[in-house]
Formats: sequence, structure tokens, C-alpha cells
Amino acid sequence: MKKIIIFFGIVTLILSICSCAMNRPQNIKILAGSPMEHTCISCYPDIKTLYKSDHEIFFISHWGNCSRSENHELKWELYNKNGVKVYNTIQRNVKIRPHMFYSIKIYLDKSIKDSLIPGMYTVKLYLDGDLVKTKSGEYVPKSILNKNVNSAVILPFNDTSVETNIKFDASSLIINTFSSAFYHEARRIIPRTTPHYISERTVGDLSGPNCFKDKSCLNKIDSMFKDDIFISGNIRLSQFLVEISTLTVYVYNSRTGIVKRFSYSQHPGGERTYSELMHDLIKGVMHEKGFLDYLTSL
Repeated sequence: MKKIIIFFGIVTLILSICSCAMNRPQNIKILAGSPMEHTCISCYPDIKTLYKSDHEIFFISHWGNCSRSENHELKWELYNKNGVKVYNTIQRNVKIRPHMFYSIKIYLDKSIKDSLIPGMYTVKLYLDGDLVKTKSGEYVPKSILNKNVNSAVILPFNDTSVETNIKFDASSLIINTFSSAFYHEARRIIPRTTPHYISERTVGDLSGPNCFKDKSCLNKIDSMFKDDIFISGNIRLSQFLVEISTLTVYVYNSRTGIVKRFSYSQHPGGERTYSELMHDLIKGVMHEKGFLDYLTSL
């Protein structure tokens, strides 16, 4: 069992306080990888589709404004389209704390994949024997691995939200969240993908969107890594959510010299939190603007 605690130093920026009656979880998530520390876990979009080529997934329970309690049992169950249980696991001696996340890794071995059938699957979470949350997704028995690409690198994203007086700690969390979310999804397609916290040790100030517009800068990055694909992005979050917020992601193909740009914006309106905004920006670029489809097609 792995405990993941969201960074409390900027809780006013990221968290929305939600009631959690009778210590039921606020939400559950199904992710392609374990969220990096010092990130907004609720900002990560759930995986849209589970594929035969996936080797692991993570089930995560998110506890909102709950009371503290001890010695709980969390049981996770995975069902196929026909309602047949194909997997279950138990987390014991769980300590429930406000705004805490608990994650568990599920290895998708041959027996699980053979038991899943094309169509919808369902994940169920039980707290001390009582069903408290369910979530469904789609299983497609095909591979999305891109065998035409040997390797990829996630370069640190650039956060221009600091110009709107978002503090440094918040900016660091924002960069980590976006970079990590794109790393986990890219790794499903290109397994040899280097995360941003590794690449930043080498690139220093060369990373960021400006480098993707400068051929000499791209040549320097090529010489540093010798990889096929490089990914980075620019994040612009509106202060107080009153202006347009935009995420722009760049993909540089070192084999062809082509830079592809994916941009998604959200207009202000409604009672939205920063975590909801970040979630929608990531999901918008990945799915609506075709970032993941593009990686698969290279």
C-alpha cells in the first residue's frame, strides 16, 4: 500500500473542500502510472481506454474533508463486461485522513487480460465490506505500442502562470503535475520514455517551448539525448480563473525535424477550481486535440 499526500502548502490553490459523509471517499481514479509526489493527483485524467498492451494500472482513492479514523479495510474489485470478477485485492489497516490519496498498483498479467473481454469494465471499491464507489472504463484488446519509435523524452514544462502572481511552490506543483501526467500516458505508447525529473538534470535552461522554436537549441538537445521524440509544453493558468487558461504541448520528431503543436484553452465561467481546470486542460490536449493519437501514428 502506498500513501500519497497532496502538497498542503498550496491547498488553497488546488483543493476544493468537499464533504465526505460517513468517511466515504470523495472519488476514485484509474491511472496509467503512479502520480509523482508534489503533484495535484486529482488533476490527472483517468485513462480513457485500457489496452492489451498495458502492463499495469493504478487504483486511487481520494478522501475529501473527512474525519480521521483508523484500521479500515479497502477492497478493490475489477469486473469484465459480463459482470464476472477478474481481480480483487485488499488494503488493510488503512488510516483515513482528510484530503489523503491511497494508491495500489495492479499488474495486468495474462490471466487478467484473458478474463477481460471487449467492452466496458467496472472497478468497485469497498470500505469495511460496504460498496462505496464504482467507476467504469472501456477495454480494447489491441496494442497501442508504437514500434516505429525507439525512445522519447519528456522535457520540463514551462509555467508562465507565475506572471499572474502564482507563488513558486505552486508553480513547481503545476509543472510537475503536467509533466508527470504526459509522461505516464506517453509511456503507454513509447515504453522507453524518460520523465522530466530525469531530463531536467541534463538540459538545464534549454528546455521549454522556446527551444522548440529554435533549431540550434533543438540540435543541442539532440546531441544530449540521441532520442527520437521530445515533448514539452507551456502552461498558462488565469489568476482567479477570470481569463482564458491555455495548455500548449509541443512534440519534436528528431528524425524528421518536424515540431507538432497541440493547444487547448478553457474560458472562465462557473464555479470551477484550479484542480478541475488543470484536469480539463490535460484531458483536452491528450484526447480532444489528438496528442495521444499523434504519438501512436508516428
